[in-house]
Amino acid sequence: MSRFSQFFHAYWKLISLLILILITVLSLTPQAELPIVAGTDKTHHFIAYAALIFAVAFVKPKQWFAIAVFSFAGAVLLN
Repeated sequence: MSRFSQFFHAYWKLISLLILILITVLSLTPQAELPIVAGTDKTHHFIAYAALIFAVAFVKPKQWFAIAVFSFAGAVLLN
């Protein structure tokens, strides 16, 4: 097992929680103006939730589909 994989397996819950907190704060904090970044708002949300899904699915690969469904359901509820 690589060092990255060992690190991820050891801290996947903390990493997932930090990603979820970051997504929630950035999604719910009002901004005067949005930064100029390529893509649409929906694209950015998709990428953020895909990062959350990856963090958990990397450690629990057999449950990746259920994780994806719940993550995108959360995305719909937050937006």
